[in-house]
Amino acid sequence: MIKPIKRYRPERHYMRGPGPKWLEKHGGGIDRLNPFTDDHCRGNRPLAAFIVKHRMDRTNFIAATGICLGAIGVMLSALPSLAVNAERPPSDRCIAVSKQEYDNAVRLNSLQTQFSVYARTGQLGKNHFWYCHL
Repeated sequence: MIKPIKRYRPERHYMRGPGPKWLEKHGGGIDRLNPFTDDHCRGNRPLAAFIVKHRMDRTNFIAATGICLGAIGVMLSALPSLAVNAERPPSDRCIAVSKQEYDNAVRLNSLQTQFSVYARTGQLGKNHFWYCHL
């Protein structure tokens, strides 16, 4: 005897919301399932109070993130004005050189010689390197 294959059909098992026995046991109707009513927020339902509390925390987090991003934007817009003269050479006898050439002079201990000097200008990571004739 061959048994028929019983296939799982989710539509036969799916149920939206609690059933009538659960509602009868817990003494509530559809209006009792709303977690954001005043009755639930007063502490009668700890899960609903937890949800409302964390929703407010998320709002505060979004506000704090916006304030921080605004402050960072103000600071970044003010920083270029601090280094207005950073791109100008220290004197008329200086030419721009690469960071690699400047680092090579540091490594060879030749930042200053009898006839020339290497200089670095700029602030906060925006350095400019110069080779100046004395």
